[in-house]
Amino acid sequence: MNKVDIPIRGFAPDLDYATPGIIVESTGLLPTINGVTVLGENVNVTGLPALAAASRGAVIARKLDDSRRLIAGTRTKLYEASTSSWTDVTRVSGDYVGGVENRWRFTQFGNQTIATNRVDEMQESSSGAFDDLATAPKASIVEAVGQQIMAFDYNDGVNDYPDGWYTCAVGNSASWTPSIATGAVNGRLTDTPGPIRAGKRLGDNIIVYKERSMYIGQQEGPPIWWRWQLVPGEIGAVSQEAVVNVGTAHIFAAMDGFYYFDGSRPVPIDAEIRKWYNTVVFAQNKYKIRASHDKARRIVLFYLPDSAGSLSTGLAYNYQSNMWTKVGNAIGETQVTLEYIAPGLAYDDLGTFYSTYDNLPSIAYDSPFWTAGAEQIAKFNSVNRLQVYSDTSFNVFTQFFTGIYGDDTKYRTLKRIRLKYNISPDLDDELTHRAYVYSLGRRSGTFADYELRGYGEISEGKADVQFSDKFFRLRFDLPSAHLELTGYTLYWEDDGDE
Repeated sequence: MNKVDIPIRGFAPDLDYATPGIIVESTGLLPTINGVTVLGENVNVTGLPALAAASRGAVIARKLDDSRRLIAGTRTKLYEASTSSWTDVTRVSGDYVGGVENRWRFTQFGNQTIATNRVDEMQESSSGAFDDLATAPKASIVEAVGQQIMAFDYNDGVNDYPDGWYTCAVGNSASWTPSIATGAVNGRLTDTPGPIRAGKRLGDNIIVYKERSMYIGQQEGPPIWWRWQLVPGEIGAVSQEAVVNVGTAHIFAAMDGFYYFDGSRPVPIDAEIRKWYNTVVFAQNKYKIRASHDKARRIVLFYLPDSAGSLSTGLAYNYQSNMWTKVGNAIGETQVTLEYIAPGLAYDDLGTFYSTYDNLPSIAYDSPFWTAGAEQIAKFNSVNRLQVYSDTSFNVFTQFFTGIYGDDTKYRTLKRIRLKYNISPDLDDELTHRAYVYSLGRRSGTFADYELRGYGEISEGKADVQFSDKFFRLRFDLPSAHLELTGYTLYWEDDGDE
């Protein structure tokens, strides 16, 4: 009997389908250092009710003493979360106007939380209600760097510059009146066309993205204050929310693909998925892409818009293993993404949130859910609830299709499939664990041409099948359980040449 070990290579729909270990279709998968795992189900943040209206932006703001504020904005209001409610922290002068698609963007400047949406006056709060920053421009993006707040795509009441940048005085968020002496200065990035789409700090520098260009901003002090270097190439980002700072680099979604930028040059990281991305995601909707960062697992989760523009499918990238997975619609409908920092749940609080032990959520004991200060990928769903992904996968359907295996010149009988785990699911979780075999009979068919020819129940990591043909592909339905799958082994017998 022939035996071949096949390591999981990840989601790679652009590669030859005969490439061993690739995944060509999947849902509910996340990439790990060694293989793949399953996405946990969406769990409402304990005790926190729905926001009063759809979220237009949210942030966990860290103050200098490391205390944290969870701020979320709707079109007309800003709210701050406590353990069990949302407090209205809208400015005293009245509700905001907002716009049809305007988003709230935030940055933290010392103890001051800064919020902007380009329609209303820039907002500031160290605690409690926000207030207008009287001399600040209206801007679509804010980012703190070098003891200054930088505003991009701004309107100062006189000039409306989508390609413009503006800074507050050094160390003073309330001072925006232009002055070389204080460092409150402004300018435009006109070497390339288009408005500024994103501005993210990288170390002591600021990286500014247009749709098809990038600039590195370096603070130099008076009289110029900020010097700009155009990065070679026609590469940019689709939105502020599509750029993730992973510490020493940015990972971001561009119009043509996905890139890694460490301050030297942008490097493409999407060789296996670029064609798929540009086929599946409409160009006119790419500005809606959002991303969230799981620091502990080195994963960036991109939320992609469907043909109608709704954020209902996901694509995940592990920047340590350089592996992609398609999460699919397992992410659920999404309004806003963020990295949520759990306040932790003390034993004395159990009775406040859960009246009986049976009401406790189905979450692993070592999950970040229970730990104060732990960061988790989070989002607001379609009914305005803040949710995190648990470390179990109950109610999440997880499956993937492999590429093709076979030979033009001979038939073979597939006898057994054995899955290889670093973390195996419990035997009780294997009830939905199956391996399906699809047959084509020739090499040149499409994905839809494969015919289901049978399946085997996977028990103790293996499934026995009896199937003969020239070419076949596999589908694995994984159990709703904590696991890490690294590969699989195929056992077959050659039936003879054609």
